[in-house]
Amino acid sequence: MRTKGSYSASVTVVTYDPVYADLARTSQSLSWAVLIDNTAAFSNRSKSVWAANPSSLGTHWYVNQDYWVGSVSYASGYQSLSSTNYASYYNWDFQDNDQITEAWHQVQIIGLNSGSYDYNYWFDHTGEYANLLSVQVWLS
Repeated sequence: MRTKGSYSASVTVVTYDPVYADLARTSQSLSWAVLIDNTAAFSNRSKSVWAANPSSLGTHWYVNQDYWVGSVSYASGYQSLSSTNYASYYNWDFQDNDQITEAWHQVQIIGLNSGSYDYNYWFDHTGEYANLLSVQVWLS
């Protein structure tokens, strides 16, 4: 299989608190090749999760779920390929020890036959003081 080039992308979604302490991270890396016929071909993917336990402020976050959302899929004509992962997290001591705070992230990377990539992410925070939580996205 002759290639024009090999490419990779990484996307990380981070939930953080009002003092910018990281609480939960969901990451994905995708590698693909662009073949001589300008089609995209899957090479490899990996994912990772991290929960602050303890956080810099002494709260304790836990990973609840961590999985791939389906297999790698291709667009019509193999012009791109897509990979998606999901993770959820929870905490029982964000403020009040008998109320839960939850977060989830979903990350999608789309490798293009140009060698560039697109990405999407989704997230939600629910429960106690969830409105104080924010997200940022890291790309590499």
